[in-house]
Amino acid sequence: MGTRWRTAWTFGLAAGLYGGCSAGGDAPGAGESLAAPSDARVAVETAEAIRLHLARGQRTLDEMASPGPRAEVRLPSRASDAFRVADPGSGLSVEVALAGAREVAGEAGAGIVAYPSGYRGVADIVHRPTENGTEDYVFFRNALPDVPELRYTITLGENVAGLRLVGKTLELLDADGAPRLRMAPPWAVDGDGNTVWMNVFVEGCKISTDSRLPMGRPVVDPGARQCEVKLSWEGTTVRAPLLVDPAWTLTDGMSIKRLRHTANLLPDGRVLVAGGDKGGEIPLEFAEVYDPALKMWVQTEPLKQNRFGHTATTLKDGRVLVLGGKALVQQVLNVTNAAEIFTPANDQPNVPGSWTLVKPMNFARALHTATLLSDGRVLVTGGKTSALVGTTEIYDPETDTWETVGELHQARYNHTATLLDENRILVAGGESASPSQTAELWDPATKTWAQTTPMSRVHSGHTATRLPSGRVLIAGGSPILAQTIEIFDPASEEWHPGLNMTRPRKDHAASVMAGHRIIVTGGGFEETPFTTEIFDPATQSWTAAASMEKPRTLHTSTTLLNGRILVAGGTGPAGVLADTEIYTPLGAPCDIKSPCDDSFCVDGVCCNAPCDGQCEACDGARIGICEPVAGKPHGARPVCDGTSEACATCDGVNPFECSYPTGNNCDKKCNESTLTLFACDGSGNCAESTSNNCAPYTCNAVELSCETKCTSNTACALGSTCNTETNICITLPTKCLDNEMLELPDGTPQSCAPYACRNGACLATCASVDDCSGAEVICDEKTSNCMDWKAFEDAQSGAASASCTTAAPGAPAPSRAAAWLFALAAASLFAARRHRPRP
Repeated sequence: MGTRWRTAWTFGLAAGLYGGCSAGGDAPGAGESLAAPSDARVAVETAEAIRLHLARGQRTLDEMASPGPRAEVRLPSRASDAFRVADPGSGLSVEVALAGAREVAGEAGAGIVAYPSGYRGVADIVHRPTENGTEDYVFFRNALPDVPELRYTITLGENVAGLRLVGKTLELLDADGAPRLRMAPPWAVDGDGNTVWMNVFVEGCKISTDSRLPMGRPVVDPGARQCEVKLSWEGTTVRAPLLVDPAWTLTDGMSIKRLRHTANLLPDGRVLVAGGDKGGEIPLEFAEVYDPALKMWVQTEPLKQNRFGHTATTLKDGRVLVLGGKALVQQVLNVTNAAEIFTPANDQPNVPGSWTLVKPMNFARALHTATLLSDGRVLVTGGKTSALVGTTEIYDPETDTWETVGELHQARYNHTATLLDENRILVAGGESASPSQTAELWDPATKTWAQTTPMSRVHSGHTATRLPSGRVLIAGGSPILAQTIEIFDPASEEWHPGLNMTRPRKDHAASVMAGHRIIVTGGGFEETPFTTEIFDPATQSWTAAASMEKPRTLHTSTTLLNGRILVAGGTGPAGVLADTEIYTPLGAPCDIKSPCDDSFCVDGVCCNAPCDGQCEACDGARIGICEPVAGKPHGARPVCDGTSEACATCDGVNPFECSYPTGNNCDKKCNESTLTLFACDGSGNCAESTSNNCAPYTCNAVELSCETKCTSNTACALGSTCNTETNICITLPTKCLDNEMLELPDGTPQSCAPYACRNGACLATCASVDDCSGAEVICDEKTSNCMDWKAFEDAQSGAASASCTTAAPGAPAPSRAAAWLFALAAASLFAARRHRPRP
């Protein structure tokens, strides 16, 4: 039984459809939709204009997704009316109206709904409905407004208990403080292709700006059901055309599309995602937290420095250290040495989840590695700026100090660094002047690097995972897609080949699951980004697993405390992704609230079978695999009371517990003169053990034993007869009837051809033609086989012919003497065969 991926949806009850209101503003009836001209010319032209504009900022306008059972979206028939977004699971909803929108009819087409010149006659209003909400574009094609802002009137649905504004994200909270709807951080792209983040203000309602996770905390009452939300780009330098993009969505995916971000498991089981690239090398400052219990994303305080291509290391005290990467400062993209630490809020009343700048690294770097040492310090190595970085430095979080230590033999970036025993670190692959196959070992005693034997091939964009044995698995990567794996043995400091992955991959992700198995996801191009596969260290083999719902590469993969795998973001054929998926592997904990998708919830874990037998369980040595158990039955299964056949499986010796003996004889079977013994195999099976030949006696099918005496031939095996005077079965002899025929004990004749019969037996080899029988048969003395004369002659002629055609060019023709001598010898043998005397 397999497992599958599912999009990390919070709810899935109602279909998200875009529809319109009537002229009077009433909600449409069932099946009523937004009226649009049949050619949808304006919508198509507007969509194309937006696509061309977004291309300036290396952004994309994704095609409209097929509406799924998620958000409810209602778009108005006229731009001046409000649109509505609702979460059908919690009942939260919001209506949003753009101040300054005119009574312009909408047109649907090309995956959007367009209201041409719908904003004050100077900008188009465009909605792109998706399965979890709607993007609300305002497109200033030719000129910018006099006041650099947009204002929206929002009307809160009756189940909205509060508003929270953190990291430019406006969240709508339920009574328990959980965000169910949000306005994601609004951004804009100007005529130069620059991305500008809008500042967000809320007027007329009370809001929370507490960066701590809001779930379970007192909710700030808005004090009103209608507020104004202002989006401002004041203080920025932009030029037309300008596209402003707020989005109103559910919270089941990340608020921002991102790749090359980081994801860290926090001590409370939540996951922190920070930074990343929005697409087109636009570094992000936003950070958000995934809550596995609620299956939703919550905004937290932004990074102090936007960045991508950075590292994030979970320290021993649960804080997260973020280092380096590419950062945008005053519209200039540069590699940074900035360092900051995230302190989770947990449930401390006066400790917000916050970022604090710490002492910067001695060297700026991106695409480097940062490895937590056993003593709590962090070793940082490699990376790049405009040049390669080969330096290594160690950060001590206790003293907030950096120490520069040994330098790599080969400067590199996009490599891996894996902690071994005794604080040794293995650095492998990456890119230098070209992709590398070299590897180096860090010695903490001398604080120096030593080169190991190189890998068999180059690896860049690969993954490195430490196995339970202490060895390191290197998978995939290189400048072209590779499915090669290599395994490093720290004891011998040697590389060994392993069984290849089922698919080639690069820039994929790897996570360790229950049972030390490793799942790799996505990476590469074409069909590979959908696929996943699992490496089992016990068998050293790969098994294809369920494919993801969306293809992705440059994403993150995190093992949650409940055993499930969270995959977030990345990029695919449709562009950069904000959505997330959850994989439930065999062995993951399960209950009514956390089901197992398409496997079975047994013994509190996801199991490959129903596993409801009295003496079997799914929480044994191999968690998630149904296996026999010894001792008391597991869980709520009935106890062994001495009457159950399931207990004392195999031999029935101890019916008061589940037992699986090995070697005890459990059965016997007779088949003519053969007695077969069966023994317990230790897994509850009575398996064939040994076979005994009873000849010259038969096997007694009643007593299940070999006969030892006879009174008639019925107790004797085939080819034997009963001596009634001694009551002993005697094996009858065989004899030769002639040179070719053998007579069996029962009088049946049997041919020995092409061999001769000698001394009551058929020969199996020959020394001369006299050891053969049958017409025109000779002995091939080279192979000691009797064979047909014609076949022998053809084989020899072929060999002779081949020898005559292998002379070197220009050499004299081979002599025919050898062939004539061979033919003469063969003829003599044949003549002797035909004229030898018969016995």
